[in-house]
Amino acid sequence: MTKLTPRQCLFVHEYLVDLNATQAAKRAKYKKPHVQGPRLLSNVRVAAAIAKAMEKKTGKLVMTRDEVLQELSIIGRVDLANYIEINDDTGAIRAKGFGEMPAGTSRALEMIREDRMIREDSKGEVSIINEKVTFKTHDKVRALELLGKHQGLFPTKIEGDLTIRGKLSMDELKKSIKELQDASASG
Repeated sequence: MTKLTPRQCLFVHEYLVDLNATQAAKRAKYKKPHVQGPRLLSNVRVAAAIAKAMEKKTGKLVMTRDEVLQELSIIGRVDLANYIEINDDTGAIRAKGFGEMPAGTSRALEMIREDRMIREDSKGEVSIINEKVTFKTHDKVRALELLGKHQGLFPTKIEGDLTIRGKLSMDELKKSIKELQDASASG
C-alpha cells in the first residue's frame, strides 16, 4: 500500500473486515467517520489499495478447475473400507482414525456421529456397553454425474435413433453411423 498515509493504510485494513466504510473510518480513528469513510472510498489511491487487497484475499478462496475436479473425484471414489476395519475373526467393526485413512479421503465425509453407551459399576469402573459410529459421505452419485458431464459421458441430445454425446471423436461418430446403417440394412 504505497503512497498511503498510515491512517489510510489502517482504513484499508479495517474496511476489509466488514466492508463498512463508516465503521472502518471509526476504527481507524477518523473524526466524523460517517463523512470520512465514504470520502476515503472515493480516493483513487485508497480505492486501488482496497481493490488490490480484495483481489489478493479472494484469490485464496477461489478453487481452480483442477481442484474442483479433484474434490469431485475423491467423493466419486469413496470407499467404505477407507473408514472402517472389520475384524476377520469376530466381525467387529471399528472406525478408523483420520491418520489411518488414505490421504485426502476424509474430505469425502460430510458428517461423523458417535453414539456411545457407558456403564459405571458400583466400584466406579467404566465400561462401554454399546458404541456406534455413523459416517455420512457427500453425494457420490451427484459427484459422478458432475464428473461425467464434465467429460461428456452422458447424452446431451437425442435425435431419432442417434444419440449425440457432448464430445464424440471421429471414430465414435463413424462407429455410430455404421451401427445405424447395419440396423437399417437388417431391418
